[in-house]
Amino acid sequence: MSIYHYWGKSRRGETDGGDDYHLLCWHSLDVAAVGYWMVINNIYFIDHYLKKLGIQDKEQAAQFFAWILCWHDIGKFAHSFQQLYRHEALNIFNEPARHYEKIAHTTLGYMLWNSWLSECPELFPPSSLSVRKSKRV
Repeated sequence: MSIYHYWGKSRRGETDGGDDYHLLCWHSLDVAAVGYWMVINNIYFIDHYLKKLGIQDKEQAAQFFAWILCWHDIGKFAHSFQQLYRHEALNIFNEPARHYEKIAHTTLGYMLWNSWLSECPELFPPSSLSVRKSKRV
């Protein structure tokens, strides 16, 4: 399996041109880059909110926020989500559809984070926050 076979956004039903889908790995990085820019430029006073959380350094705050946003759609890697859109260039194109309980990709990502990823401090970005506080953020 390759991360280049998972979609993050699709153009189902849209007829105004463009690509059929946007790869999940690129979507995650795009969102993270926008979040980084938002902190650096203090859009919506987000830098102020991160300072209230205890991250005083703007660059560190921008990296931390970008890291959080990069993980925001981790649940989209789930087979139940990936089978919602099929394209011949993607992993599950030839696989038969499976019946899954209807669980949103956000819930799947939250379950993954709570059950495993939050216990891996090596995944956390450098931060002035304690590991405990980083998990809560």
